[in-house]
Amino acid sequence: MDVGTEFVYRQMRYYVLSIEDREVALSGATTDLSGVVDIPAKVRFNGDDYTVVAIFGMAFVDAGKVASVRYPSTMFYLMSHAFAGADLDSAFEIP
Repeated sequence: MDVGTEFVYRQMRYYVLSIEDREVALSGATTDLSGVVDIPAKVRFNGDDYTVVAIFGMAFVDAGKVASVRYPSTMFYLMSHAFAGADLDSAFEIP
């Protein structure tokens, strides 16, 4: 596993930011999303848990009809235009 490795966990793509700290960024959805999107605090890949600390820009571009998004308390970064083109119905829930 190297920094920059991408993997899919529950219909979302993640990008490894740090091997040592086991941190990842959500980099995109693999399918149209709808309803409430819960971004997990931890994701599992190859038997290891990684902490979700960021959402990349354009991660949810044209991702479908998302009613709301819930972020984990582990998130530090929400990049510009992360939800560009997504049809959001309501506000974000940020801890």
